[in-house]
Amino acid sequence: MNDPKRARRLATQLAVAFLVGAIAGVAQNAARRRATRELIDWDRVYQIGSALSGAGLAGGLTWAERESWESHFRAIVERVAPRMLQYLGSGSVAAFAFGTRPEALDRRAWIEANIGSFGTVFAPVEDTLRQRLGDRLSGPLNQQSSSVVLGILLGFLSRRVLGQYDPALLGKEAVSTGRLYFVVPNLEQSRQQMGLPKNQFETWVVFHELTHSWQFEAHPWLREFMNDRVRRLLVSASDRLIQFDPGELLRLAMRGELDLRQPQRLLSGLMSAEQREIFDQLQALMSLLEGFSNHVMDALGPEMLPDYELIAQQFEARQQRKSQAERLFVRITGLEMKLEQYRIGEKFVDYVVRERGIEFMNRVWQGPDTLPSLDEIYDPDRWVRRLSLL
Repeated sequence: MNDPKRARRLATQLAVAFLVGAIAGVAQNAARRRATRELIDWDRVYQIGSALSGAGLAGGLTWAERESWESHFRAIVERVAPRMLQYLGSGSVAAFAFGTRPEALDRRAWIEANIGSFGTVFAPVEDTLRQRLGDRLSGPLNQQSSSVVLGILLGFLSRRVLGQYDPALLGKEAVSTGRLYFVVPNLEQSRQQMGLPKNQFETWVVFHELTHSWQFEAHPWLREFMNDRVRRLLVSASDRLIQFDPGELLRLAMRGELDLRQPQRLLSGLMSAEQREIFDQLQALMSLLEGFSNHVMDALGPEMLPDYELIAQQFEARQQRKSQAERLFVRITGLEMKLEQYRIGEKFVDYVVRERGIEFMNRVWQGPDTLPSLDEIYDPDRWVRRLSLL
């Protein structure tokens, strides 16, 4: 092997395979020992996430500041929502009214809110492992590894998330609305760094997140569909974890299927056929959700925001200014797949609306049968032809 770049690349892949294999081996061995610990120490996750969030530098929100910001976001929603519903059309959601109350959060509060959501999502995994293993759920090292990884991830994201719609997945009680978060320190910091007008930048963010609210709240079946797929994937992944052979990672690496530059390929290589099918469905759905929200933002932004083009250009430039460390973190954690969802999903929606109009595009929200497959996301004309026959 004379090519030094190739040698370094293979060494990196083997190192990753060894590391992940070692962690999987620890998890497997620890699961055979008696332990009363949960799979994840959520207090530890919060401690790590908060420590990495830079919350001290960004500052927290007082009760009065939070109330003021939430009043500000409610005013934006009240101004944006009627025009958004007018653009989206009436049809089956003619009587729809936004019911989600905007919440203004600082970084620590955002971490805490997402720990609650993560805990709910991870509950099926823990339940499944308990059913299979009794009270031999996890050992201290495995719990620490899981907690550290999630803490680092939430700490990283807490410094970058501007807004978030949480659809309240997998809760024990049925809900009709999710939660709409806006991370004030990040909004303020980003706006100042990019030199953007205050009210317009926040309205730009509201466009995207409010569209997610409409997607789930005007179409209740969507939450149930997503719940079903997420639950099935998590339960299946739990079974896979118990039976997993760490040596499989090394074999994948030797075949060249462990590549940090292609997280989709890495994940699919570790999945069963059933898991890949569900994962592809979720990938297609997430691409649709993000792409549709971006489309609405681009469709209405120019008419409602005088500086819309400047905001869009500055935000895109901000995305391109990531450090090498950030880019590596995004690749390793799979967050690069999230960014790809925005790009591919927006191309899909823009194509359909350009060719057939927004009313035809909105047929996607009729039910599970009208959702695009992952292949159709990449080839929107296939979806248009299929829907034309229904």
